[in-house]
Amino acid sequence: MSGKAASITSARGIARNGVYVAVSQLLLVPITLAVTALMLRRLGLRTFGGWALMDVLLGYAGLVEFGIRVPLVKYVSQFNALGDHAMMSRCASTALAYYTAFGALVTLGLIAASPWVTSRFLRISMSHNALIAAYTLAVLTFFLNLVAGVFSGVLVGVQRFDVDSELLMLRRAMDAVGTIAVLLLGAGLLGIATVELIDMVIALALNAALARRLVPVVVYRRSLVSPAMFKQMFSFSARVQLARVSLQLNEQYAKLAFGWLLGIGSVGLLQLAEGVCSRAPLIPQALASTVTPAASDLGALDLHLRTRKLLLRSLRYTTLFSMPLIAGSICFAHPFVRLWVGAGYGPAANAIMALSLGYGLWILSMPAANVLAGLGRPGYEMYAAIVRLVLNLVLTTLLTVRFGFYGGVAGLALALAGSSALLIGICHRALALPLRRSLGECVLSPGIGAALAGTLGWMGAALLDPYGWAGLLAASALFGFAYLGYVVLFVAEDDDVAIVRQLMPARLAPVGRRLR
Repeated sequence: MSGKAASITSARGIARNGVYVAVSQLLLVPITLAVTALMLRRLGLRTFGGWALMDVLLGYAGLVEFGIRVPLVKYVSQFNALGDHAMMSRCASTALAYYTAFGALVTLGLIAASPWVTSRFLRISMSHNALIAAYTLAVLTFFLNLVAGVFSGVLVGVQRFDVDSELLMLRRAMDAVGTIAVLLLGAGLLGIATVELIDMVIALALNAALARRLVPVVVYRRSLVSPAMFKQMFSFSARVQLARVSLQLNEQYAKLAFGWLLGIGSVGLLQLAEGVCSRAPLIPQALASTVTPAASDLGALDLHLRTRKLLLRSLRYTTLFSMPLIAGSICFAHPFVRLWVGAGYGPAANAIMALSLGYGLWILSMPAANVLAGLGRPGYEMYAAIVRLVLNLVLTTLLTVRFGFYGGVAGLALALAGSSALLIGICHRALALPLRRSLGECVLSPGIGAALAGTLGWMGAALLDPYGWAGLLAASALFGFAYLGYVVLFVAEDDDVAIVRQLMPARLAPVGRRLR
């Protein structure tokens, strides 16, 4: 052991990390929506759906990592709390060797299968050689992303979410600028794949350089690769991975089912809906992700009471951020989609409204999943994942066959909601924390505020509909200020105000002192 055991977790630190990741995700939302709209117009619905299917296939290939990044974050945080820098280096070196070796094998296999994949799944109107080239570039990007995940995991493990968030924003900004440029130049899917590969090379170099500079106690050497450490990490990750497999199926299986049963155009409609709904959880998901290293840090020192408080605080802030996102997705779905991509996409707007409910419960389960992972108890999430897997395969398939597009959307939403509710209950039982207490303290009041503000926003959107984007933005501002006012008057507590004061820049200190 090369250091002194001590916890680096604090309420201010968790809040600071949450602010970094929340701001980064918030800034990315308008960029992503603008790029998606341009892609749809330039590529067409069929090619856009083919791009979505390519993303699905590479998402399944990504399961080869077996969730190693989760135990990497946990053990780096745990050994950092214990002051054991040698074990931190052993974890990082083992993970890097694994990602490089197994990722290279999978990448070669995917490239070898490119003729079959492009002819059987990606049947879109472009040159076959160009399609194979785009697919190959996307596979190479997938491999580099695996390797970059090791350095990102080390930064997150020592709770440097600020750096990790800045790197993410930089990469997404480069992707957006490059994608817009190649679409305007008419380079199509091949141009997009080229831009993403170049951006990933830059992101990998930056991740590696900053991880080495900011966490110098971690060294990466082949001599530190440990089969015993790999076995320990793999044992942990195997339970995590089942949950990830289920989530991948829940997100992607519906697209495959729609492609087979309803045609590739329906995949594009579902991609539009999920493109919006999957953006809504990004901020609360990023907030909840800060809990994993914090829970590992507290668990290593047996601070059980603080762990329960960590769960409550995380659920509270996740709910505060997520409720307006869910309500806003439901209230503004139709005017937003009409202004975003044009008329004729009503089914996508209806799908957004339905999926928002399922994603809402999933968001509320994120703190539970991250706390359990940080404590080294991912088996509970695995149980919920099995339920999600079964519900998804059965409900999505049967309801798509019986009711078509909307049936598949309902099956997707029900699978998410049912498994998420189960995980929330399991986590509270495991931590001996009454579920009623959490719902009453953390969920009820923000939910009421979001419902009231959403009603007001919906009425405003209906009245201001003739004014286009200006009307929608005005209605959204009305909704946002109504919710913010409700939170300040009825939800905010003294601890929240104290944290805001601590995080507020010095030049705004007079404003902080006037807060109650």
